[in-house]
Amino acid sequence: MNFSATQVKLLRNICALLCAVLLVIMPNVAGAIPKNQHTMQTSVAAPAVSPEGASQPLPQVQLFDMQQERIVKTLPNTPAVQAEAAKWLQSVTGLSPQLNIGSKCGYIVRIALANPFQVKLPRIDFQTNDVFLIYCPDKKPLLLVFTPERKPFLLEFKHNVQPFMEELMKPMLPGAEQQ
Repeated sequence: MNFSATQVKLLRNICALLCAVLLVIMPNVAGAIPKNQHTMQTSVAAPAVSPEGASQPLPQVQLFDMQQERIVKTLPNTPAVQAEAAKWLQSVTGLSPQLNIGSKCGYIVRIALANPFQVKLPRIDFQTNDVFLIYCPDKKPLLLVFTPERKPFLLEFKHNVQPFMEELMKPMLPGAEQQ
């Protein structure tokens, strides 16, 4: 596949943006932030549990504000959140032709999946362990997923995320930690 110079430049910009977002969204991978500084204690709902260990909860759901360039909220990764993410992935309609997600347009929500999800596209099938919802209020939402080899795919889908985002954007309960 041959790309024009403009397309290569756009791809480089997208990769740079994704790297920056991933470094902010997943800082605990490198141990950049102590675990007690990016989790919150709440009794709203029980967190989902990773399949490897019945007592080990999944990483928190993270809401990244692209304008502020930081995580603005974390919350438990509950079975309800897992079900919502599964609905998004089940409603995938294909690859997004969009090359640029817009660096300042809204939010990215990271959800670690309790079980790998099989994504089926016309020319490729792969599993993903995380889903990133790219939500810009004035655009169609997109999903960013990665193969086990960390190859990114930007996907279009048809499930309505508005109710989920409205719930996510509600202020947190008094006394709960917020970033």
